Amino acid sequence: MNRDELLIHPYPGLRPFLQEESEVFFGRESQIETLIQNLLDTHFLAVVGTSGSGKSSLARAGLFPALDDEFGDSRQEHFNVIKIRPGQDPFGDMARQLCGLGGNAESVDQEMQHAFTLTTLKRGPLGLQKWWEEHQISGRLLLFVDQFEEVFRFRSLDPNEAIRFVKMLIASAGQKTAPIFICLTMRSEFLGRCTEFRDLPEMINSGQYLIPRLRRNELRAAIEQPALFAGARLSPRLSTRLLNEVGDNPDQLPILQHALMRAFQNWQKDGKQKDPIDLQHLEAIGGLNAALGIHAEEIYEKLAEAEQAAALALFRTISVLEGGVALRRPLRLDTVIKVTGQPADRIKNVIEAFRVADASFLLPGLPDPLSDESVVDISHESLIRRWPRLAHLVEEEAEDAKAYLRLSESAKRNALQMALFEKGAAPKPGEGYLISGMDLFATQALQKKKKLTEAWGKIQGDSSADFSSAISFLNASTAADAHEKKRKLRSRKLLRLTALAIGLLAIGMGIMAILAYSWFRDAKEAETLAQEQQEGLLSGYSKLLLNSDPTMNLCLLDYLVKDSTVQHADSLL
Repeated sequence: MNRDELLIHPYPGLRPFLQEESEVFFGRESQIETLIQNLLDTHFLAVVGTSGSGKSSLARAGLFPALDDEFGDSRQEHFNVIKIRPGQDPFGDMARQLCGLGGNAESVDQEMQHAFTLTTLKRGPLGLQKWWEEHQISGRLLLFVDQFEEVFRFRSLDPNEAIRFVKMLIASAGQKTAPIFICLTMRSEFLGRCTEFRDLPEMINSGQYLIPRLRRNELRAAIEQPALFAGARLSPRLSTRLLNEVGDNPDQLPILQHALMRAFQNWQKDGKQKDPIDLQHLEAIGGLNAALGIHAEEIYEKLAEAEQAAALALFRTISVLEGGVALRRPLRLDTVIKVTGQPADRIKNVIEAFRVADASFLLPGLPDPLSDESVVDISHESLIRRWPRLAHLVEEEAEDAKAYLRLSESAKRNALQMALFEKGAAPKPGEGYLISGMDLFATQALQKKKKLTEAWGKIQGDSSADFSSAISFLNASTAADAHEKKRKLRSRKLLRLTALAIGLLAIGMGIMAILAYSWFRDAKEAETLAQEQQEGLLSGYSKLLLNSDPTMNLCLLDYLVKDSTVQHADSLL
């Protein structure tokens, strides 16, 4: 970036300051002096601070230019700076950068030169020292490892390589033969995890610089001086508003730089160059705290529908939620394309839209070209926290990752049980080892979203073999679940048929009981009627005999009394 560009863009926005932007980097002068002295004394400098404290900017736009000013004219003391990130391939990145210092890039096949350099670096903890001594490059070497906390994620992907890399850093800083210096930046919340690597806590303690918050006068300089450099000025009330609103916000510097960049752009559009940048320019972009999310949403809404889908897939891929903390997940462009399953041109269009100079939400920044080897990254985590759409995506992605990792762990346990069974040390794993219920439902949902790909599984920390095993285990679980559902369906059908049969039987028996009762009642009524008729006839006959033959009448009545079938005989007598 040249001076003319700085006059147009004096505020970098969300991304860190570059070394070429040292002329507009203000407020850190006293801290830079301390960094230089610590680096020279220990050969190891760890710039530690919270997210948004300006660690990368302090090193890139503060420390490196200051070293160049002080030692740049000395052939023996000037610093050759190489900059890497440890998130994916630290040795490979280092080898590519060192090849540029070796001076043979044009005369030797670059791939071969890279392979030779990589082999030397991996020769042992002192691989970097050996490479330096073999090439006899003038001056001193400063290896800058930005975002060192990425090494902990890299350790989960390739533990041996991560350990080898950290050992090389410690050994390179500890030796005194070659003029090698190590500088790294790291978020303070990862300090405790340094115990995962032997000797790293001791090395961190020897060269740690805990970056302080800017004092009010330093923050005022960071706000006002870049505008003055570009021929503009901020109104006193705008400066005061920004100073008061920043407060103790952990994202203070990124969101402040972004808001200043947007306010400066609005001031340029007004065309009133004699007037200061004022409150109306800040309020037009949504104010300090909302400007970032509003700006990102504006860019998203301008994309075509297909590109919006690609943007969501992209941001889900390069963001991650670990331990409740939103983090960046930088990935090579070719990896991003494989994971998202989106066309390369579409992904590139989205990256271009979000990395323009007026936004700078994505890295690599302009004018760096995009290639398959380009590492795509979010400029700062504050974008994840301040853009509601992205915050939701990251939470959703975290749930998907949890579902997949539960599947993967279950698959590994099943494989272990099967291995023990084959050795005769355990029973054969049955369906009880398969996943079911909500775990199976969540994983099947991932399949429906076409998300369960080997590339996606790899960024979750699984190897190709682990992913293949997980998918086979999922298929077995799905088949077992389908079989169980069919069995339960058959059982339900049988139960319904049984219930129907019992119901019909009960209904039939009820009808029979009703009919039997009806028959009994009719028979009883007929019997009663017959008896009444019989009694009527006997009564009439008895009365007839009473007048004509009283003796016969008494004999008849006596017979009737003795006959149990005739009721009311006594009354007749």
